[in-house]
Amino acid sequence: MHNDERIIYQQDCESFRYQKQLFWSRFQTLIIIEGAAIGVIFTKTITGFPAIILAAGTLVVVSLILMVAFKNLRDSENFIDRIAAYENNNKARDIRPKQIFKILFWTFRFNSTIFTKAIFILLGILNIYLTLYAITNY
Repeated sequence: MHNDERIIYQQDCESFRYQKQLFWSRFQTLIIIEGAAIGVIFTKTITGFPAIILAAGTLVVVSLILMVAFKNLRDSENFIDRIAAYENNNKARDIRPKQIFKILFWTFRFNSTIFTKAIFILLGILNIYLTLYAITNY
């Protein structure tokens, strides 16, 4: 049974890392799309109705990517409980990102989910602003 638990633990760790990697890949894609939209709209490379379409399209695409990225983040955090249970039962040393941040910032509790939600909200506000900027400069 101990060997089966170890295999499940390794699979959970791999799944955790895979979901985190998906999250950051989507986030990097989001940054590229956002940067291109900001560059095109503020430099007025495209003006008028096409700028409005670009801003609205960016808002939709970024919103979809944000939803999928946040799902990846939640999926990765689902593995934490089982990983922690295995580590507690086998007295393994817990070295996960939250613990590392706790060590680095001592009493400051870094909650990546709240931080990520705040970034997503700010990106949403930025996209709404881009759309309104494109409409008002039409």
